[in-house]
Amino acid sequence: MNTALSQVAWKSWVAGGSAVPPDEVTERSELLLALEAGTLIEEAAGFRFLDTEALVHEATAFAIENEAGILTSSGEACFRRLNELWTQDKLEDHSLPGQLLAALHNVGNIDAYVFARQAVEAGVRPYEVVRILEEAVEFFAHADSTSMMQFFSGDYCGTQ
Repeated sequence: MNTALSQVAWKSWVAGGSAVPPDEVTERSELLLALEAGTLIEEAAGFRFLDTEALVHEATAFAIENEAGILTSSGEACFRRLNELWTQDKLEDHSLPGQLLAALHNVGNIDAYVFARQAVEAGVRPYEVVRILEEAVEFFAHADSTSMMQFFSGDYCGTQ
């Protein structure tokens, strides 16, 4: 992982896909490969990703590197953080929270459906859980049918 590139992606994602000023980038030399490959362009305002999908991919890598502890600690903590990110997401057609959940699920750090059920049982609003799942499911490489069934057919009496 190119840490500088992922850091630029994260800052750009937070800024709604805008360019990141050069003074905020620690080492310009670390971005040269991305500039040469056409992943990034340098403008007067700073560095900007040419492709939103690449931006979200790199920002996801940054979030996994820096927030894996909270995102894998419990279903409740994971979905609360993903919902915080969801409210910050300003990009059209590319959901960082959805791709982040899918990435954690695909590498086996979590079972998204088990975490989703835990989140609802812990008091996270079902709508907030389902909207993140909805954005992630197309990126799932696999899913355990039992945990899916338990999430979708579960008895959530007493939850919000």
